[in-house]
Amino acid sequence: GGDAFPFRFDTDPGLSVGDQINISQAQVSEFRDVTQLTNVTYTTTGSGDAYAPKTVSTVLFAGNAGTESGEQFESMLLRFEGGSITNVNPDAPSNFGEFAFSTDGTAGNQLRVDDASADVPVDFNSTLTVGQSVVSIEGYLSFSFGDLKLIPVAADAIVLGGTAVGTNPGDSAVGITGSYPNPTTGTTRVRFELARAGDVSLTVFDAMGRQVATVTEGAYSAASHDVSVDLGGLATGVYVLRLQAGGEVATSRLAVIR
Repeated sequence: GGDAFPFRFDTDPGLSVGDQINISQAQVSEFRDVTQLTNVTYTTTGSGDAYAPKTVSTVLFAGNAGTESGEQFESMLLRFEGGSITNVNPDAPSNFGEFAFSTDGTAGNQLRVDDASADVPVDFNSTLTVGQSVVSIEGYLSFSFGDLKLIPVAADAIVLGGTAVGTNPGDSAVGITGSYPNPTTGTTRVRFELARAGDVSLTVFDAMGRQVATVTEGAYSAASHDVSVDLGGLATGVYVLRLQAGGEVATSRLAVIR
């Protein structure tokens, strides 16, 4: 029971994940509705394994978004599995980089995801599509600006599945059905489907439309395929995967972060 308060030790390189501390003094304050500890005095008492996130459903928090009752959940470290993206810009017409997802795929049970983590690009939501599948997302809950939000612990804590930007694999002979992880810091795996065997070209383009990498070229059978690509040499940004086969083209977005 009781509230848990988020606080940061950005200027203290002596602390590591799993360290146990004893706080002897701190000031409890609110910043943009987020309860936090400032002016913290503490001592390190030991170390151990970091707490594992609790796997739950977004359904548990239905009705708490946009109300003060959401504040009671602050700082819970959680993991969500399955579902899909339900909104790529819940702040419209403004765009603060947030998106929403739901483990049952319904907007009524959605939970916002905030890009407040320094590891998540501010334009990450621009790489998403409504209906895109969610493999898993890990983060801690925050209550700010009147909404309950999930703050990802790191960029690779967001693992998304199939996106069919510009194509529908069910209606087309070719389709990109996923890239894992996305966003990526280097190597990612791209999954695509072919309804008919033939020559395939899978390439990567930057935001200016310039080809920056070739993932694979050659003959492939009519099936699902999984290929690896190293994008470690690319700068942070949003890129486009382009799959061409049998006279058809499918595209999907992929974010690279540093």
